[in-house]
Amino acid sequence: MPSVISAPKFFNTSLHAILETLKDRDFRLDAEEEITDESSGKRTSVSLRLAVSGKPEYPNNWNVSLLYGNKRIDGFGFEGRFVDMTNGILCSGYHRHTWNPKTQEAEGKVLARPSMRAFASYRQFLQRAFKEMRIKVLQDDHDDYPTLF
Repeated sequence: MPSVISAPKFFNTSLHAILETLKDRDFRLDAEEEITDESSGKRTSVSLRLAVSGKPEYPNNWNVSLLYGNKRIDGFGFEGRFVDMTNGILCSGYHRHTWNPKTQEAEGKVLARPSMRAFASYRQFLQRAFKEMRIKVLQDDHDDYPTLF
């Protein structure tokens, strides 16, 4: 799974389309990706889902997840209280969901880097999260080329 998490991933949508959808409901989009396994060097096709939730006017509810087989393998979100898995400290705010090879899910939480803790808009949150997660989307609905933020 680390090779899937670290590989660039493309979802054929735009930030505009995601933000428009979020006005009414959560956003979900599936994609097939060709990933090279780091240990074997083999290329494998995997089915991934991009899930984005939360209303733009409520920053404490913003979440973005990358799912494989309905399990979160990467993502960012906000929680009022969580324990940082790297140091055991009780934290509050934006965190990254970190892959746990034992449970085969990104259940652990790590306090997000400073660049992922304050945002001017939901668009900026998504741009930064996508960059960290190596997710490419179209810059806008009229774009022909994917953008890695």
